[in-house]
Amino acid sequence: MDKAIVVTLSMMKPNPNSSINWINILKVLCMVLIYLNHSEIYCSTTVGELRNIYLPFFVPAFFFVSGYLLFMKQLKEPLISLSAKDWFNSIGGGKSLVINIIYKMVIPSILFSSFIYFPKKILRGQVLDLSGFLIETVGGCTYWFTSALVLAELILVFCYWTRVKKIGFYVGIGILAAFIGYMSFESSVRWTEYSNFPWFWKSSLAAVFYLTLGGLYGKYEATVDKKLWLNNWWFIALLSISYICYCLFDFRVYIGGLDNSPISTGSAVLSLIGIIIIVSICKKIPIIKFFEYWGRNTIGLYFMCGAIPNT
Repeated sequence: MDKAIVVTLSMMKPNPNSSINWINILKVLCMVLIYLNHSEIYCSTTVGELRNIYLPFFVPAFFFVSGYLLFMKQLKEPLISLSAKDWFNSIGGGKSLVINIIYKMVIPSILFSSFIYFPKKILRGQVLDLSGFLIETVGGCTYWFTSALVLAELILVFCYWTRVKKIGFYVGIGILAAFIGYMSFESSVRWTEYSNFPWFWKSSLAAVFYLTLGGLYGKYEATVDKKLWLNNWWFIALLSISYICYCLFDFRVYIGGLDNSPISTGSAVLSLIGIIIIVSICKKIPIIKFFEYWGRNTIGLYFMCGAIPNT
């Protein structure tokens, strides 16, 4: 079994005896919410104001847990003490990460988007053309989440090459990336009719932000849980009620999903509160084989979350 922890949707495989089993539960839950969201879009219906409750966190949570696992491996021994050259060539190092990003996300994304391109266009009554096919497949403009995750992880691979050991450095990179992403969305810069071509690069900058926050949480997990009373049901219940009430009655700070909108300060805070709540709840749920299995195979589920309701 490969010793490297590969941060992709298909490779997040927590040790059943470790403290990260909650990740599988969270991933499956968010996958259900993604399916619900796509169903609302493609079926021209809605669950009403209730959708405001899950919109701020259901996608950022995936980036968050990806960063949690990625930094848990990269900022610990033995990888953190290696030189740049040794790190890149070691098991779980830069070369391994790049290879797994290509084989676990890039290639599946291109293949599956190619497979569904023509049926999708026919179902939607849209025009078939070669340039559109290449942009949506090789250009990574079909599955925005995996495309953004690909570029975000490659950015972090480059950052790891600096061999900086402090998590604060990477959080700073995440904040800077979010700012650049915000400016790129506001400036409406584009090279094709797809404003996020190639590979949802604008969204990937926002993804870096949540990846680094996941790493920060992983670094100080026990301290954060204790200081924020995240182990207490009564506090989580109170926080959840406050969050739900705000989402239902005053949703102004949320400005849209990361696929087509930048991160604002208000939306980031709202998303983080939602992530904190859902992580805390998932940690209270016992280990269930159903979640263990599907939590390790969410990449396939993600591809089908849009295809099934669209069909």
